[in-house]
Amino acid sequence: MIDYNKISQDYSQHRQNVHPKVFEGLVVGSRIDDTSKVLEVGCGTANYITALHSQTGAKCWGIDPSEKMLSVARGRSDEIKFKNGRGEQLDFPDGTFDFIFTV
Repeated sequence: MIDYNKISQDYSQHRQNVHPKVFEGLVVGSRIDDTSKVLEVGCGTANYITALHSQTGAKCWGIDPSEKMLSVARGRSDEIKFKNGRGEQLDFPDGTFDFIFTV
């Protein structure tokens, strides 16, 4: 099993870009706009959630089990709310988000 706490810095250096077709599918397929609330499960260093926020102005959250990955993510945006946690145990009330995704 990969320990993302150990590889967080290398990970963020080598995975700084989003895949254009994946990103296009997220934006177009979800119809996210500036009134949307969006959660990325397993956000890692926040490549996709920061790109979605920049493109759409949506209110965004990211959740990841690796605190070191979240530390990098928090350094990328102070407008996105990041939380340590697992997708299997989301700590949000039902109906909080308009769109939830993972890449």
